[in-house]
Amino acid sequence: MSIWTHVAGVIRFDSFLGEDLDLGIPVDFRDSLEDFCKCTLPCGSEGSLEYQIYENPDPHSVARWSVQFWGDLRDYDNEEEIINYFKKITEGKCVRQGVFTIRVEYRPIRTFVYDFDKEKWAELNKIGG
Repeated sequence: MSIWTHVAGVIRFDSFLGEDLDLGIPVDFRDSLEDFCKCTLPCGSEGSLEYQIYENPDPHSVARWSVQFWGDLRDYDNEEEIINYFKKITEGKCVRQGVFTIRVEYRPIRTFVYDFDKEKWAELNKIGG
């Protein structure tokens, strides 16, 4: 029987012209073993976290990107790797808002919010388990 880890999140990034957003290389179950080896996101046996980027069409707006994250990672339970991924992609970036939640089956749900003033992620109370 597999263990599943479910992730959902949204981050709003501010940016000035010339900056780029590097969120890593995802994979899914249809990809080759070679592609799986290139994956740079938390990854289960059937694929990695996924993301979709919305870029603000107004070139004069500082609120540049909203990114949605999700994933159902099979045979995977490394919560710390997921937390470190979100820390890595926001480090040194101007994050307007962010939230993500991790649910490893049979464990408490963990939810994190981005503390704009401290420029780091803060964990809310664990739920369930």
